[in-house]
Amino acid sequence: MIPRNNILAAALALALPLTACGDEPKPTGPSDAAYEIVGKEAVKARLRDPDSAEFTLVRVVRRGETTAICGYVNSKNGLGGMTGPQRFISGGATALEEDFAPGEMDQAWARLC
Repeated sequence: MIPRNNILAAALALALPLTACGDEPKPTGPSDAAYEIVGKEAVKARLRDPDSAEFTLVRVVRRGETTAICGYVNSKNGLGGMTGPQRFISGGATALEEDFAPGEMDQAWARLC
C-alpha cells in the first residue's frame, strides 16, 4: 500500500517515458496493445485472486512523454465474492483505487487518465 502522503507523488510516477524524433510523431515504443498487456499483468499481481480479474474500459493514454494504462478491474476477495469494479492506473507503478484516500484517485485519474 502506498502511504497516503505520497499518493500524488506516486500518481505522477505512474508515467512511462516515451521518446520522439523529428517533426512528425512517430511510434518509438511499445504499441498500445503491449502497454495494455503489461498494465493488466501489473494489476493482477496486486490482486488476491489474479485469475478472477475482469477488466473493463481499459485504455492507454499518452500525454506528451507520459503513458498511463487506465481502467476498471473487478476480482474476487478473500471470501470468494467479487469486490466490485475499482479504478486502476498503471505505468511506472501500479495503483488501485483502494490505495488512495478519498478523493485522491479522482485527482490522479483527472491528471493521468
